[in-house]
Amino acid sequence: MAISKEKMQSWAMRMIEEARPPSRTITAIDDLLALRSFFDGDRTLLFGMKTTPDAFENPSALIEEALGALREWFDHLAEIGDAKEQARLYHRLQYQIDIPEPELVRQERAASEARESAKRDALSVLPRPLDAVAAVSPSLAAALQNPQGERSEDFFVEHGKALTSKGKPSLDMSNFDWLGADPDWDELVGARFDAPFFPIAGADGDYVGVLVFLEAPDDDAVVLYYSHEVGFSFMAESLQHWNAMCDAASVGGRGVKKQVDRARGRAPRWKMDGGLPPNAYGDALARAEAILERLHRGS
Repeated sequence: MAISKEKMQSWAMRMIEEARPPSRTITAIDDLLALRSFFDGDRTLLFGMKTTPDAFENPSALIEEALGALREWFDHLAEIGDAKEQARLYHRLQYQIDIPEPELVRQERAASEARESAKRDALSVLPRPLDAVAAVSPSLAAALQNPQGERSEDFFVEHGKALTSKGKPSLDMSNFDWLGADPDWDELVGARFDAPFFPIAGADGDYVGVLVFLEAPDDDAVVLYYSHEVGFSFMAESLQHWNAMCDAASVGGRGVKKQVDRARGRAPRWKMDGGLPPNAYGDALARAEAILERLHRGS
């Protein structure tokens, strides 16, 4: 026999009451937080029971009661001196109810702002990445300001599978995004590339980008695929070849991968893991890495 909405409502109210502080139930806070998402249709379990939102007489009253219990938990955590757990609950609750910012959250925000300020000051002595590229090749820097061209933002979703790198057909670019046209150093340093590599698209630690050569014209900016697992592999002879590959991929149809491969040009004769001549971009990249590493150690 089906349980009435009134009984289900009473059951839920009792469960909320039992989850109020100082409940010893390990999942008390999580259970209270999950109540709203249950009534939004994002969960099928309420306090461990499989049910549906329409089984209750007054969902909005339950949500309000749960939020009241969570506010009690917020105050209780302050009373017992659990600053870390109170800060964690604040971040999970701050857009649902009006609660004061805990002291620990203020301290963490101030520390984060101080780190960001120190980082901006330290990196301000360097030219911006594109300016450092321009010191090597103005034409290359100009080309890198708009590597996306007229292509759509979801270009790689539609055509990324056709743009496999030479010798690494398993590398998939279908989840790539175009990167910002004028990145900061902290956007480029994280992957710790093995060479003066300027990425133009990527995702999850894998990138497509160009090698910034010493006094290299645009045509000599070799395009590589960088995988955080396997390193560099050849993609295109130049940016012009890379653009021709993208055009071939967007045409689609039978034989698209052969057309893409035909457009890629020839691989350079030097080894991709070998040393490259130093230049203004590589020097600035190395200095940015050193600055950010020092700041990270000091945080």
